[in-house]
Amino acid sequence: MNRSARPQAEGVYCLTDHAVMLVALAAATVVIARNYYYFLANPRPLWNALVHDRNGHYDFAVRMALALRGCQPFKFLSILVGQSKVWPPVHGLLTALVIAPGGPDYRLAVIPSLVGWWMTAVFAFLTARRISVAGGSAAGLIAAALVLASPAYRDYSTDIMLESLGAGLTMMAVYMYAVAVQEASVRAWRNLAIVLTVLFFEKYNYWMLTAIALGAAEILRHPRHCLKTARSVPGRINRQVLDAEMSHPLNLIVIAMLLLMAAFWIRGPQSLKLGPYRISVYPPRDLLTAAYAALMLRVARSAPAGGWRKLFSPSRVKSPRSELVLWHVLPIAASFLLPARLWMFLWYVGPLNHAAEVPVRGMRWATAYYAGAAAYEYHPAAWIAWVVAGALILALAGWRNWRPGGIAVVLLAIIGIAAVVLHPNQQSRFMFSWFAAV
Repeated sequence: MNRSARPQAEGVYCLTDHAVMLVALAAATVVIARNYYYFLANPRPLWNALVHDRNGHYDFAVRMALALRGCQPFKFLSILVGQSKVWPPVHGLLTALVIAPGGPDYRLAVIPSLVGWWMTAVFAFLTARRISVAGGSAAGLIAAALVLASPAYRDYSTDIMLESLGAGLTMMAVYMYAVAVQEASVRAWRNLAIVLTVLFFEKYNYWMLTAIALGAAEILRHPRHCLKTARSVPGRINRQVLDAEMSHPLNLIVIAMLLLMAAFWIRGPQSLKLGPYRISVYPPRDLLTAAYAALMLRVARSAPAGGWRKLFSPSRVKSPRSELVLWHVLPIAASFLLPARLWMFLWYVGPLNHAAEVPVRGMRWATAYYAGAAAYEYHPAAWIAWVVAGALILALAGWRNWRPGGIAVVLLAIIGIAAVVLHPNQQSRFMFSWFAAV
């Protein structure tokens, strides 16, 4: 190609690229609008059980919406902060803002989930296009089409559950990570930090899977640096440092609170009798919060002189690390200072979070169960699932040829599969947040 023809070819390529982008956005919008139209024609089957998580999610949003309509800001904040421990507040807050102008209407309360489905499809398209070396637009269209054709994603898009928006934020975080790695700009890392923070306050376990995948991707990107850092840690710890820390008053408070918490946990729900009064601190959630608060105060006081002032200064030297600390680590760390929130977080993401009446069947049964769910719930036909499985194997074999950031998609899929198979409770919706990565 001669020099005069090259700019014209690049312009045509750019125009085609934008056209494909518009097609993907339009297709996602049409499919989602059509699904919402059919939902409005028959919305009552949404309420098919007296005891269901959606009842709690809707009740949380309705309470905040009524407080907003009644101009009761203190009641609104009390509900937002006090009733968002097991389930974080983002989804309920967005739902409340949607239904507040016209009053409670569950047909409008599903709109955040619809937006989540749209986000999942769009960011699956953008991620596939960005990490592909060649044929990115085609890869993106295939990924978006699979998300839009998925029966599971379609069903949850008109539900008042956390899954749909959680999946959208998960794919958005993966895309933002690919952008940050490829562009290496401070702004891109700040955008990633903000999305991860919103994802944390949408659903804890979705955030944890994504954070582990992105952290592992960073380790694989800089293996030598991470290994050098890990090896240097033991050298910084000696007898003098341990003695100084163990004798520090704040650390002694942490140890005392943890020991007291363990004692109350072993004692059980029996109350303590102090004269005419009976005191019960079981479960000892606030003792864990007190220990955490003392530990955070110790960390804050041990920071270098002027470190916090420099971090919050508008004229500070910005870096990816400082942006992640300021926009992601600090908001989450501060949220754990609220009563019982750290306890609820650890319980929610831990192995104890499963119904006692649900039998634990083991990995073999779980593998067969999730394979069936992938074939018949997340794909419109079993043969499509087999094609996707074969393509996934080929993709995993050639992941080194992807553009930077692509490894995060692989890791999210692998970690998600391992997490659902190993967890004692098996439900097909546990695949929801990470299956778009597949």
